Amino acid sequence: MLGSTASCLAQAGVVELLGDVLVEFDNQQRIASLMLPKLDVRGSSVPAGCMPLDLRIADALQDYVHGDDRALRSLPIAPGATSFVDCVRREMAKIPYGGVATYGDIAKNVGKPGAARAVGRVCATNALLLLVPCHRVVASNGLGGFALGLEAKQTLLAMEHEAAQTRASRISGEVM
Repeated sequence: MLGSTASCLAQAGVVELLGDVLVEFDNQQRIASLMLPKLDVRGSSVPAGCMPLDLRIADALQDYVHGDDRALRSLPIAPGATSFVDCVRREMAKIPYGGVATYGDIAKNVGKPGAARAVGRVCATNALLLLVPCHRVVASNGLGGFALGLEAKQTLLAMEHEAAQTRASRISGEVM
């Protein structure tokens, strides 16, 4: 099963773009963290509980790199530490594929207009990369930060932008 998952990811370009993807589950089989070691310029160690992907997550990642994150967003995730974290996560999940929002926009949308830095902290500690798309949250005057480094953030945003344009072109071509 793992061999076929790895093969599926390699054929879909996921491994080339993201590298190995590791997942950690909580005791209710919800995703507690999703790690992208290839993109992590900090060289963080992989927690002992992480394991290779199951087919459902692999399929969702395949869709993601091809411009569709709906399956990725539907995967069950562990709740955040506070209700504020959960509110920020829900708001980040609303940012469309290929789009961005500012830390201030997210703060305003969760009813805490002065909490842009707190939103930034939620993003910085987000262990659910791609599932909760914190890479789509930017500063009002630039990229802001990213737990895996700005190069990884730029890579993800550029990949999403390109895939979204390709998907839109393909859809508009089908309509005509």
